[in-house]
Amino acid sequence: AGDPTLAAPPFNKVQSGKPDAIASVSVDGLLRGRNLSVTARSEAVSGWDFDANGDIVDPVLGTGATLLGLAGTVTLGYLDATSHASVDIGAQAALRASEDITLKAEAIDKVETSASNLGSGGPVNKYAGLASVYGAMDSEASVAIAGGASVRAGDALAIQARTDNTMDISAKSITTGEQPFVATIAWSDIDVDSSATVAAGADIAGNAIEISAANKNSFSTAATAMSNPNGKVGVAGAVSLQDVNATATNAASMSGIGSLLIDADTTTSKNATTASVGVASQGMAMKMYQVAGDAMDAIGGKVTGAMRDTSGQIGDQKPASHASDSPFRLGGALAYTDAQHDATAELSDATSITATGNVTVHAGVIDGAIRSHANSAVDSDTQQKNEDGSMSNVSMSAGVNWANYRHNASARVGTGAAIDAARIAVGSETRVPVNITWTDFSSLDQILGKLNSTLGVADEVLTSYTSAKSKAGDLAIGGAVNYHQVTNNSSAWIDGDARLTARATGDDAWSTALASGRTVNWAQSVDVAAINEVRAVHVAGSIGLPIPVVAVESGQDGAAVGGAFTDTIYSGKTVAGIAAGANVATAGGLSVRAESP
Repeated sequence: AGDPTLAAPPFNKVQSGKPDAIASVSVDGLLRGRNLSVTARSEAVSGWDFDANGDIVDPVLGTGATLLGLAGTVTLGYLDATSHASVDIGAQAALRASEDITLKAEAIDKVETSASNLGSGGPVNKYAGLASVYGAMDSEASVAIAGGASVRAGDALAIQARTDNTMDISAKSITTGEQPFVATIAWSDIDVDSSATVAAGADIAGNAIEISAANKNSFSTAATAMSNPNGKVGVAGAVSLQDVNATATNAASMSGIGSLLIDADTTTSKNATTASVGVASQGMAMKMYQVAGDAMDAIGGKVTGAMRDTSGQIGDQKPASHASDSPFRLGGALAYTDAQHDATAELSDATSITATGNVTVHAGVIDGAIRSHANSAVDSDTQQKNEDGSMSNVSMSAGVNWANYRHNASARVGTGAAIDAARIAVGSETRVPVNITWTDFSSLDQILGKLNSTLGVADEVLTSYTSAKSKAGDLAIGGAVNYHQVTNNSSAWIDGDARLTARATGDDAWSTALASGRTVNWAQSVDVAAINEVRAVHVAGSIGLPIPVVAVESGQDGAAVGGAFTDTIYSGKTVAGIAAGANVATAGGLSVRAESP
């Protein structure tokens, strides 16, 4: 017999707008061969590509609103990518392979762009620098085997749902002219779901059976607003809304199989929401932007000059100076994150499994490299009033971070379920590690990332960070608020009336290779383990150079008022247990453990 393959691999990429990639394969008849592969793969990419000169390559407009740059006036970005992949095995389907069967749905979703506004030209930019970007993704992968279907492999049977998701958007507005106002907003909306399900009544056989759903994620949303010493008001806001779910469920009884893995996993390698504003900035970064802005304005001047020659109007206009119009300077930065990440693995009620190898039910949620930062700085000369307005009478600065992360992992053997196997594990994990990259100097980017006022500590060490710097001649006010909440629930549970029999002797440790590529270790022949691990570093206030750090500063006869507040809340439940009425028999050892290391 040969190796029959059914595949649906659509790909959709646009520079902006809304790409949709939908891949679906359905089987409701007979497939026979040595190795069978039924796969659906969808990939949607929305973003901008640049060549070595920084020019946009092959822009293709989407069907919705798109990236809009109005000659240095306002920059608006809209990206919305949908990627759905599904494999459905119907009730009349019969799949037979002498070796392996692979049923796989894979959805890849990428939203990547940077919307930047730099310069002082254009009808709006005489008064303000504005930039915003909105990015949305809808990523879904599912494999479903209906009751009545028959899927029998001579060796390995893999039932896999996978998503691979990248959200990387940023908005920057840098004013280099005489504009008094600068504002930037970056907003991401993320919906991810993977599911692998086998219904009751399905006929399933194989030597090594895997039923798994896994999400691989990297999320970053950033907003930056910055003005030169002519700026008066600046605001920056970054918002990230996340709903991520993985579900692996088996309700089909199996007899005479080798091993069985039911695994749901959500792993996020990066989760960053950052907002930064600098009003009347006079640092090195602003000077570099000033040079770039002047160059852009020179180019824009040629264009408007040509328009003036034909109209007699445009190009004769010179922005009026706003530097001394107001005695106030105001700056505010807000970072807002609301994230729900779930994983559920389940052997359903009244399901019977007889295996010669090991049976593992596992669910895991890992949310790594969390960065939720909001930083505001309002600069001013505190010693003298200059005619160009470089000193402000009153400056107010606020940095606010609000973050709420909810992580739920549940591994369950249902009521009345029965497992007879060599070894049995039911495990759940919720892990929030600290990912410190500050000691990495392996690349130029890593080195340059440390050349700032915090020496890279904020970006490469701190989980959450807020700062508010303010300088003024008469009254300087600065306030930083950091609210960071994490709720972790990890549950490994065997319901009542379940019957578990482990036949392997001895109490040697063993392990299972998971869908995510990780390996989890077990302590005994029967192991019920719930793990809840949290690591974090939080700062509210100002750190960095020069030392000592002066966050709020006024003139000799002025007043300075500053404060910082942080509220970090960690809550949740770590539960590992065997319910009353369940029966567990083992020739080796039994371990039931709930750990929060």
